[in-house]
Amino acid sequence: MIQLDQAGSGGGIRSSRVMGLTQVIALGTCISVGLGVYTLQEAFVSFSQMSDAIRFYLVVSFFLLPILLSYAERAAVVMGGSGVLGVVRRHSALGLSYSIGWLLLGGYVCLIALLAWGTALHGSMLSVYLFHMLPDVVWLALPIIGLSALFNLLALPENWQSRSTHVYMCLGILAVVILLGLGYVFIDNPDTTATRLHLTSIDGEGFAKEPLTGVIASLWGILFLLNVRYQIQKPSRVILPSVLSIGGLTFVPGVLVVYVITQASPTVSSAPLVEIIARLNPVISDVPVTLYALAGVAINLIGLNLALVHGMRLIDSMVDAGFLPPFFDQITNKQDVPIASLTLIAVFSVFLLLLTSLPVIAELVALIFLGVTILLHLPDALSRQSTLPDNRRFKLPFYPLFPWLVIVISLFFGVFIGVQTWWPIGIWAGAGLLIYGFYARRQSATFYQQEVLVGEHATTLDDQASYRVMLSVSQRSTAGLLIQSAITLAQQRQGQLFLVKVLALPEQLPLSLQRQIAEQEWQALAALARQDAVAEVDIVTQVRLAPNPTSGILASIRENQIDLLLLGWPTETTLDPSDPRATEPFLERILRYAQCQVLIIKGMFPSQIQRILVPTAGGPYTAAAVELARNLISAEDGAIHMIHVITPTTDAEAITQAQAYLDQASGSDSAALPVTAHMLTAETVREGIVTEASQHDLVIMGASNESFMGRAFFGGLPVDVASTVTTPTMIMRSQENRKKSWIITLWELVSDNLPTLTVERRTEVYQAMQEAARPSVDFFVLITLAATIAILGLLQNSAAVIIGAMLVAPLMSPILAMGMGIVQGNIRMLGIAARATTQGIALAIAFGLLITMISPIQTATNEILGRTQPNLLDLLVALASGAAAGYALGRKEVAAALPGVAIAAALVPPLCVVGYGLGTSQLAMSAGALILFTTNLVAIVFSSALTFLALGFYPAWNEREQLKKGLSVTISSLVIITLLLTYTTLVTVNEANRQNRLNTLFTNQVETDSASIQEMTIRQDQTGYLIEATIVVFETSEVTPERLLDFEQTLSEEVHETVTIRATLIPGSQTSLAALSQQLTIEHLFQQAIVDQSAQVADLTFQAETASEQVLITATIITFPESQVTPDTLNTIQQQIHATTGITVSIQATIVPGQRVNLP
Repeated sequence: MIQLDQAGSGGGIRSSRVMGLTQVIALGTCISVGLGVYTLQEAFVSFSQMSDAIRFYLVVSFFLLPILLSYAERAAVVMGGSGVLGVVRRHSALGLSYSIGWLLLGGYVCLIALLAWGTALHGSMLSVYLFHMLPDVVWLALPIIGLSALFNLLALPENWQSRSTHVYMCLGILAVVILLGLGYVFIDNPDTTATRLHLTSIDGEGFAKEPLTGVIASLWGILFLLNVRYQIQKPSRVILPSVLSIGGLTFVPGVLVVYVITQASPTVSSAPLVEIIARLNPVISDVPVTLYALAGVAINLIGLNLALVHGMRLIDSMVDAGFLPPFFDQITNKQDVPIASLTLIAVFSVFLLLLTSLPVIAELVALIFLGVTILLHLPDALSRQSTLPDNRRFKLPFYPLFPWLVIVISLFFGVFIGVQTWWPIGIWAGAGLLIYGFYARRQSATFYQQEVLVGEHATTLDDQASYRVMLSVSQRSTAGLLIQSAITLAQQRQGQLFLVKVLALPEQLPLSLQRQIAEQEWQALAALARQDAVAEVDIVTQVRLAPNPTSGILASIRENQIDLLLLGWPTETTLDPSDPRATEPFLERILRYAQCQVLIIKGMFPSQIQRILVPTAGGPYTAAAVELARNLISAEDGAIHMIHVITPTTDAEAITQAQAYLDQASGSDSAALPVTAHMLTAETVREGIVTEASQHDLVIMGASNESFMGRAFFGGLPVDVASTVTTPTMIMRSQENRKKSWIITLWELVSDNLPTLTVERRTEVYQAMQEAARPSVDFFVLITLAATIAILGLLQNSAAVIIGAMLVAPLMSPILAMGMGIVQGNIRMLGIAARATTQGIALAIAFGLLITMISPIQTATNEILGRTQPNLLDLLVALASGAAAGYALGRKEVAAALPGVAIAAALVPPLCVVGYGLGTSQLAMSAGALILFTTNLVAIVFSSALTFLALGFYPAWNEREQLKKGLSVTISSLVIITLLLTYTTLVTVNEANRQNRLNTLFTNQVETDSASIQEMTIRQDQTGYLIEATIVVFETSEVTPERLLDFEQTLSEEVHETVTIRATLIPGSQTSLAALSQQLTIEHLFQQAIVDQSAQVADLTFQAETASEQVLITATIITFPESQVTPDTLNTIQQQIHATTGITVSIQATIVPGQRVNLP
């Protein structure tokens, strides 16, 4: 049997892995089934139809599956007895860990109250059936909580094998009861079409609040698995099938119970399933009802005891973490049970039962589960790398898709469930904030340092040290050389040296064993420090436990207030020098997030440094590199050489700028050690630096930058040079701001998840944009043809023709080139592209004007009018189109999307509408179309520029000022256009709302007066609104010209505008479908009766007489010699029609003698 220390208890308690698959499933189902089926049955009667229930369970199961899978992934790798709190403490901020712990504690309180209520409910059933007494459920639940607390206080032994047997017996009894219910539905209650119980309404999507609350609350069984993971045999294999089994054993009985309840129509009850079984034969029903009640008591009581135990363990873990005072964890009895924590949980549960209702408690249980789920997944959602081990057996794909999916689903369900009563949440949250502010915030930080740090803590550091250097030690074999270099740096800066080693040990190791390993490493590290120690430098040694090296180093920088971080060169990383973006992930994250100066050293510092080489290209780190070089020079006659390498392809303008920068940098501080600066000519920059480095003792280079924000990364030319030369080399990144703005954080979140183009691909795109910026004959030919096609399509009102014009138009290319010019800071390219765009605009407007003037059709079509009133939606379309165009242009894999982008952008048609408005002297129309095109132009330039930046395009350092200016102008233009479109959108929406209101009011008025509107148009003229309508007026209608005048006055007062009505009144009659059917039946019967008498109906009319409730038939009948139509015959026909239809008929007939003539 494997023995493991239980984390959170100081390492003294050892727990055996005794729980197999069946015991784990039993533990989860006793909570999930006990809550979801036994206790919260009344939630299921929210469904009035089985189709609603099936749709509900299918939809909820689909959305809850990611939550179940995510919890299964976490439970399979989490170690220790701290449960959910232990999961987050290793990877999350202390405030987040405290929030989850406090939420869980409130959840246990609510869960205990709910399970006690469920136990009391089934206990009251037993009392009714056995003793014919009905006790109050709430007051019965209070002693149940007390007895359960006493049970835990006595620390009676618990055997999960026997408890598992009890749980499965309860599941078996539930299955029998469900089968009996199904038998009642199909045999004893065959009429399943009767009206069924319907307590609450279902919305259009098939959701109901009460069933969703019950289902979410039942998922607490999954959280219990995290708490007992250390007791599970082979957890990496058992957890996933356990979670899926618990979900299945909760959902399948739930669906069957829903079916029985919705089909059998029970009376209103907290236990509708029992009401159904009670309808069976008393001899048959008493036994299953009694067994069901006993099973309900047993499974809820087992769950109640579990919740108490896990609640006390949570308090114990929170005390160990410094979140709660030690008072709650004190043992004052022989059974080693903390009375304070047990009393706290029990008392709060009792108060919750007394002061709130069952629905409120159920909602709190569900909402707390969703809140814990959101907070638990938040660190992973915001991190580029999962906090879980990479070698886990069950690993969900597409990280971080599932963390975000779980958060979104939880938020949606939480909003849907809502809260009936806020005061319990307010009191609990307020108490949590007070405890955190006055105790947990400081105490937990101290406890956390003691837990993860071996060595000297921050409280013992020398606060008078003016400068602090930190060396991250990863391997003992190279530590000696790095320590000597670090001592040299600290000695030159007259600072303090921190030697820190971060241990990222497997989470499967208990905390006590991890600290034991850390103690051994600290002793070895201290021995190394003593070997190289010098009197001038104070050396502090620390060993830190962390989930990964990055988080440990960053935490040490933050806690020790480090000014300079020293890192060794990666030894087991394969770097591709030809790819500037080939990085070592660990070093890249350090360079990005460390809030101090960072130095990466290759080689060993020489004992005497006389000549230092500082290659520069005008980047941001040159000044810091020169300052560092001055501090490291050990000889008075030392020299600092700054070089700028030029190649045969460097143009004259770049050479002039480089010389000016070198002159400025070398003469910036005349009082300090002078800097010799010169330009060096070589075939490549790399070759020039490598050649010059051999003549120096040390090379200092700035880290490569990516993106327009100058973010450093480990790779590119500096890494290539350092890997080649034998001279000791330092790659540095100067200290950055302590806090990043939210814009930078948001930008990094977006850009980090987009692919970065290679140098070759960026070069190809840049060259293509340079060519696209220059207008050619092809450009002018295509813009002419596109404008011609577009204006003809607009005049014909043909969307297909206009789409063809969009595909032909080449205007997108120079506009994208403008975006590229802004990104690269290339003013010349920007000017050429802007000139080409202007020429294309003028040509399109000119051809639109010309064809409009010679066209015989000049009517404004819908396609023309649709481009004269731009709104905010057009701006959003343009922004998305520009981003899509930039992305498709950069990524060859999606280049096929460019034609679709051209269609969405719609650049040429608005220009043709401008020409149309000029040609027809409708300047307002031209202005609207011109605003639409300007919107498209500015939005495409802006969004394409941002997309290029996100894909890795950025200017040289000395050209970034041009980028800022270009973006500033573009953003300013975009803001102005947005304000203008916002105004026009509000006006348009207000106008549409007024017309809709007029439509509704006028229609209601006319229909109220028993008339019908056949056609109606509402438009605005110079005086106000004009309503033109065609109205059918019936016999009973009250619509008259005078009445319409009253309508005008009423409508004018409603919309505060003058309303004029022009109506055409047409008299009409109304006939219902039923009356028309009766008329056709009578007509058929009458004509058939006349034909049977060898006569013929020449004319026939019907008239309903309301007073006498009969139908008058007026007919002209042609008789022939053989006809037998007499008054008696007509009387007989009247009686036959009445007998057939039930309608009294009166016939008035004119009989005309006739003669048949047979023509040859």
